[in-house]
Amino acid sequence: MRALGFVKRNSRGFTQASALVTLYKTLVQLILEYASVMWSPSYNCHTQQIERVFRAFLRFLAHKLSIPHENIDYHELARRFNLLFPHNRRSCSDVSFLHGLLSGRIDAPDLLARVGFLVPRLTSRSATPFAVPFSSTNYLYNRPMCHIPRLVNFFSTSPPFIDIVKGILLYTFLN
Repeated sequence: MRALGFVKRNSRGFTQASALVTLYKTLVQLILEYASVMWSPSYNCHTQQIERVFRAFLRFLAHKLSIPHENIDYHELARRFNLLFPHNRRSCSDVSFLHGLLSGRIDAPDLLARVGFLVPRLTSRSATPFAVPFSSTNYLYNRPMCHIPRLVNFFSTSPPFIDIVKGILLYTFLN
């Protein structure tokens, strides 16, 4: 919120919304998403704190565009300026991280060894490509190497499908 306040204070004279979006992306969004693969929030209260910053920026943007406070449609405003909500951007980062790990772009053999593949012995209807290890606590359940395969399994079994192995990442599922 402090970074967003800095942007608001120092852009009072700005009239172009694209300049404000650029400032938000470079000064605020980078802080919100730094190393999000490792710390991605799992509880709603933490996710809502991050979303609150994004919505505050969208309200500021609507104010600059003279949109009445009662008529703000956050999804439409975000779509208009080609912005994704923070939880969607974190999902994209997680899927991209796993793809980079599998494709060799990210050189981390220890992490790659922890990725479990599900290879069915018999013909099965299950299309989940990754094994998710059992976790006895919330801390273990939400660690990156459990959370990311679970996320990819979800996106690979629900339309529109993504194929992480071939490198086909469809970001349209987030809109």
